[in-house]
Amino acid sequence: MSKHGSSPKTNDFGTTPIIAPQVRDHLKKYNYDVVEYLCNGSTCSVYKIIDQGRKRFAAAKVMEIAKLPALVREQLLPNELSIVRQIQHTNIIRTEQVFSLTAYAVIVTEFATDGDLITYIEGASQPDLISAKRWFVQVTQALKYLHGKGIAHRDIKAENVLLFGQIAKLADFGYAICCLDNKGEIMLCTSCCGTLEYKAPEILICTTPYNALISDCFSLGVLLYVLVTHQFPFGSGDDIRTTSGLKALYNGITHKAWQPNDIIARQYRLHCLLCQLLNPDIKERISAAQALEHQWIVEYKDVK
Repeated sequence: MSKHGSSPKTNDFGTTPIIAPQVRDHLKKYNYDVVEYLCNGSTCSVYKIIDQGRKRFAAAKVMEIAKLPALVREQLLPNELSIVRQIQHTNIIRTEQVFSLTAYAVIVTEFATDGDLITYIEGASQPDLISAKRWFVQVTQALKYLHGKGIAHRDIKAENVLLFGQIAKLADFGYAICCLDNKGEIMLCTSCCGTLEYKAPEILICTTPYNALISDCFSLGVLLYVLVTHQFPFGSGDDIRTTSGLKALYNGITHKAWQPNDIIARQYRLHCLLCQLLNPDIKERISAAQALEHQWIVEYKDVK
């Protein structure tokens, strides 16, 4: 499979962008030195840095505010900076510092020692069910924690799961949003965020406001399918990024057209869990908390 939804190693700065002096000098004040450029997303560049005091690596996500689209600058970035300051969980990437400079926003996080989940999958010869279950449980635990706070991630995908040996951590809160109003009631979303291969059907059509917490759980189901098959359940790549491809993608989801591989076919409870997460009916789709109570998970407590 390919890294659909991931970003190329180029941006406005070229293949190896130099970190802005203002950002470099500010990091230096906090005892961080820049080691190397790692990659870029659609709105940021990511650098490997080292904490000279504690002699350990970290990652710095750098966003140049003036170059951000209006939606990101005015809504998504403030959401992200607020959310990463308030979350703390074993299976969520740890934020060490958040810097709001005049022209840049910088988020410093712990450094993923073993890369991301999609890189692991692409390098593996075949699915590893034990590791798949362990990492799925860990991501689901992170999602249950977020949803308990009323926070939707809105971009659950293998690229956003970072690995630390046997521990998986959910990362990248660029699309995250708090879905609770001042009274603690769920607010529906209207913006269609996320990566196409992982989008819930209600986001694909996006004609009415949707509950992003429920939509996250469909993406979680896609992630589980990817973990146990190394394929996408409803298609991927350029084929689904056309008018006819989008229509076929939506039809495939609504008709539950995903196919089990040998692992799923041999595991009835796994098949049932996928059916419940990949359910196009939001009234029947299960939550992250319910997924953790599913018999396929409960019968393998040792992998938690």
